[in-house]
Amino acid sequence: MEDSHQKVIDELQKKNHRELQNLHAEKERLLEEETAATIAAIEAMKNAHRSELEKELDKARKANSNTENADIEEIRRQHEEELCSFQREIEVLSEQYSQKCLENAHLAQALEAERQALRQCQRENQELNAHNQELNNRLAAEITKMRSMTSEDGGGDSNITMQGKELYELEVMLRVKESEVQYLKQEINSLKDELQSAQRDKKYATDKYKDIYTELSIVKAKAERDLGRLRDQLQLAHQALGEAALEEVERGGYGTDKRRYSRPFERRIYALRLCDACLNKCSKTFLL
Repeated sequence: MEDSHQKVIDELQKKNHRELQNLHAEKERLLEEETAATIAAIEAMKNAHRSELEKELDKARKANSNTENADIEEIRRQHEEELCSFQREIEVLSEQYSQKCLENAHLAQALEAERQALRQCQRENQELNAHNQELNNRLAAEITKMRSMTSEDGGGDSNITMQGKELYELEVMLRVKESEVQYLKQEINSLKDELQSAQRDKKYATDKYKDIYTELSIVKAKAERDLGRLRDQLQLAHQALGEAALEEVERGGYGTDKRRYSRPFERRIYALRLCDACLNKCSKTFLL
């Protein structure tokens, strides 16, 4: 029964150790991919939007000075296509970010399950230590009893041979019991070492989880700052194009009628307004 119980404990310890290693490797891989993808996407979005904004401002200035050969409708169409593509990219990024957050939550649940399994192994190890201590006490009592019986039965010439044989058998049994005790002690020490290793793995996983959470918070804060700067740039662009023109376009609406955008700067303002609305919508989707 003790051997069977010991095998079960060994299997639980090995299984727990393997699962912890697998979880650590998987968690590190997923978080590295998530961090790299998020940072790259945010930088690409920021650079693309800044470049597009600068181009549109240049085009608006040129169109204000020379409106004879400008193809306003084509520019508006191209810009709308670019804005739609930009919005789709941000929506995909938002979905990927949500998926990574969900995977992170699953990893946290798995880590909690491993902690519970580790606590269960610790309880079983304590029970095994108590059982081994009880066996040691019984063995010591049995050895004392056998020695006392041997000393009491030492007289009589007719029983010398029988007593010698019994004494030899008792010595053999004593050696066997001592060997079993040494084996049990070695097993207990091995279990203690495995338990300490599991506790170190648990501490490492906990620290890694905290670091990852902090890193994700930093990435999110950086994304919020970048989006805020983009909104500020859009506001400055609106002011550079002229508040009077902006009010005139707002009174005329945001339809697709060419007569409402007969002047080039009105077309640029319309495109910038679309970009601003797209940016606000996507930032809410991504950051919330």
